Amino acid sequence: KQQGWLRATLQMLDKDKACLFTIVTCHHAPYSNSKIVGSSKKVQQNFVPDFIQSKKARLFITGHSHNYEHFVSEGKDFLVIGGGGGLGQPLSTSKERLDDISGNYKPSFHYVLVTRDKRTMTIASRFLKKDFLGFEKGISFVLTIP
Repeated sequence: KQQGWLRATLQMLDKDKACLFTIVTCHHAPYSNSKIVGSSKKVQQNFVPDFIQSKKARLFITGHSHNYEHFVSEGKDFLVIGGGGGLGQPLSTSKERLDDISGNYKPSFHYVLVTRDKRTMTIASRFLKKDFLGFEKGISFVLTIP
């Protein structure tokens, strides 16, 4: 049922002229280098194909792994933003690991702020300061409507 709903909704939003970007979210990450939870094959099989096919779906945000990870596959961005609490999970450093373009940016407590300005969408991470008195700017990237 979820897969059918996702497919129908993405197709509807692709036709909607008022919609410029679509963000897909779920709990389990289709891609993660976490040694504990890893990548979800079920999400890869059931949700990623419709996300990839969608013209307007540009960003897939997940959690589950307690890390910040950023992957690009078939020109689309996948974020793992599991910085809401819990112990950090060790990440694979093997040659087979996925190419995480966030590099060494691995804050313990973080969130992302997504803003849209006309034909761009900015995704900016914020992380908890060491003194716990607020958040600092982390890394960010911009997506543009093709």
